[in-house]
Amino acid sequence: MSFPTPAVVCVPNNALGSDQSQIKVQLNQLLRQAAQLKARELATPELAIRAIADRMTEEDLPEDLKQKVEAVREAVYPKWTPGQLADSILSQYRSQRNNS
Repeated sequence: MSFPTPAVVCVPNNALGSDQSQIKVQLNQLLRQAAQLKARELATPELAIRAIADRMTEEDLPEDLKQKVEAVREAVYPKWTPGQLADSILSQYRSQRNNS
């Protein structure tokens, strides 16, 4: 986020009861600090949610989400190892060959 060129706010010395004729306040610094505060406010719920999720296990999930996880696992991971697949194919092949 960028802000315009710094502006100066002048406060009359009698408003603060000081001997200084002006007190200069950089608006960019104030705006930056306000933006940082807002960013922390916006990020805090997300950080809390992330921390909770990081500590959860599969057992903590609701049933519908457990089912989704299981469906993805079934789709991604093969049900058989290559060796099991080879044994099954050869068994079927040998069975068909012996029956012919």
